[in-house]
Amino acid sequence: MLFYGLNCHGYNFTMVIYNDRNRTFQQFIFIFLILFFFGGMVACNPNDFAVVESKSEETQQYNSTVATPMIPPKINEQPTAKISKPFPPIWAEKDIPSEAMDLLGISKDNIHNTKKNSVIILQVENVEEGLIVFQKVFFVGVMLTDMRESISFQDLHKLWKSTDETKEIIWIAPDDRPYLEHIFGPVSKMVKVRTQQPEECNSNQCLRILTMNNIEPEWRVIPVDGIDPFETYFDLKAYPLGFMISAVAQGDLNIEQVWSESGLELYNDFDRNKFASVMMTGTTALVRGTAFQMEKNGVLFPSEHIGDLLQSADITHISNEVPFYTACPAAVPLRKEMRFCSSPAYIELFSELDIDVIELSGNHLLDWGPEAFEETLILYEKYGLPYYAGGKNVDEAEQPLIMERQGNRFVFIGCNVAGPDNNWATDTRPGAARCDMEKIINQISQYKEDGYLPIVTFQHHEVDDFIPIKLLREDFWAAAHAGAVVVSGSQAHFPQGFDLVDGNFIDYGVGNLFFDQMDNWYRKATIDIHYFYGGRYINTRLIPIINEEYGQPRIMTEIEKEKFFTKLFANSFLYAEMNQ
Repeated sequence: MLFYGLNCHGYNFTMVIYNDRNRTFQQFIFIFLILFFFGGMVACNPNDFAVVESKSEETQQYNSTVATPMIPPKINEQPTAKISKPFPPIWAEKDIPSEAMDLLGISKDNIHNTKKNSVIILQVENVEEGLIVFQKVFFVGVMLTDMRESISFQDLHKLWKSTDETKEIIWIAPDDRPYLEHIFGPVSKMVKVRTQQPEECNSNQCLRILTMNNIEPEWRVIPVDGIDPFETYFDLKAYPLGFMISAVAQGDLNIEQVWSESGLELYNDFDRNKFASVMMTGTTALVRGTAFQMEKNGVLFPSEHIGDLLQSADITHISNEVPFYTACPAAVPLRKEMRFCSSPAYIELFSELDIDVIELSGNHLLDWGPEAFEETLILYEKYGLPYYAGGKNVDEAEQPLIMERQGNRFVFIGCNVAGPDNNWATDTRPGAARCDMEKIINQISQYKEDGYLPIVTFQHHEVDDFIPIKLLREDFWAAAHAGAVVVSGSQAHFPQGFDLVDGNFIDYGVGNLFFDQMDNWYRKATIDIHYFYGGRYINTRLIPIINEEYGQPRIMTEIEKEKFFTKLFANSFLYAEMNQ
């Protein structure tokens, strides 16, 4: 038996001749092969040409230039020419880290020394050419108490290369060093390469450069050069902290087809299709002065300055504490009694803002009796506004609300601690869900075990202080321990501090969103944007707002923000302080 092989432009042509009694037929085939191979030598590189002869199947040897061994055909099968596709020859720029090649599944044996004879070229320069086959995104994180909103690449680069002792350091992980040195150059002594948080971060201002896999709530991600990787229209090619490898094919070959058919991997550590945001807000009550302004200036008056912000999240939450009621009295700035309701026309505000979920734990829902609240529920259903923490009866009120965005499965659970008694739902009466902490904890634990991200809100006891009462703290901590990734206090008109418990975020009291209270601290609040990736809670941003014109909040100025957060952070992180 004879094996004849020709490798041409990455393809193997093999002819197998079996001994046959018809010697004339063998001679004919031999002449045909001579002509075929000489023709192949004209078209192919001589170095690609190889002939291997074997006297028997047991002793056949394959030349190393034949990339894919051929399976011998069956006896008496007619001679055939077969084409096999070997692993394509690859040439890679020297600046590509070996760690990146490992993630692509390309070993050293697959890399050719010469670019000319390679089929695929891998490059980190001119990545706009060809197919992006590898991308790794780096984020800049600051500690939660750090009030910086962004940083420039120039300042980051300057700090990276600094040899002067400063009060600020950069912390990176060892695995990220090769990529970051490609972006910034060799590390200086101000860059701490550590797996665990460096001790220097306890006494110095600390920046952390990290990947999506390492993002955690303790480190708030900020934009670089004004480019925010958490934005919907994030452009990696314009972002200075992206590392990409592109592949191009030699000649007229289609790189996407070559890459796919070769079984090569694509690597992307930040898939936008796995990323989602949830915006949590505080008290909304479209009554008194706020309602009066809406009558005078239009239904959208409260959202004039923050409407775009409220529409920017994948899920936006509103805690509406009062019913919509057809028989609601006309709006006036002041009332003698604390009995609230809103005109049904005001629901257009929620509709225009594309609000996604309504919390019904408020303690004014039954101010005008069951009839008004039942009308409210009908209106929410008409507008397609899902709600939780309240309902037609106790069973509906206690039913968690499940939502999904980009593969992240959320469950909203809420209840009312403060009452009053006639505000709580019963078997026969609508209202808010009364808090049963044992039941709440069991719900959180079960949904967490089933792969959901529990977000828990409380209408708890109000205090005009930055530090919440002991019972509130204990309930919030219990929810976080059970697995609630976000615990938010909807009861607070007076803003309160924040906490992290088991890596889960707590806002003890968000403050007012749309309400007419204009006293000093009642005017101030936060809008909390929580970020999730691949079924994991990763980050939170706090947007400070201040009320104007009795119900029209705006984002604070830098000076206002600094004073506000300085006060709140001074009264935050109570769990660690009280459990030392």
